[in-house]
Amino acid sequence: ETQKVRLHRDIKIAEGKIRRMDENLLLHAYILSVTSITLIEGGRRTAGEWKREGVYFLNEPDCLARL
Repeated sequence: ETQKVRLHRDIKIAEGKIRRMDENLLLHAYILSVTSITLIEGGRRTAGEWKREGVYFLNEPDCLARL
């Protein structure tokens, strides 16, 4: 797991702490990968699994629309 992927999880932890003071605040981290999903970790994770980690793949036609 890279620091970039951990940022997605860590920012949600920070969001939870800050939302106690401002319930309207939302934080999210996105990673836009130029590398194909099949080349990362030998394709062991699905697109849905990566999406839950905030990782989107630019070679997918609807990548930016899903953001």
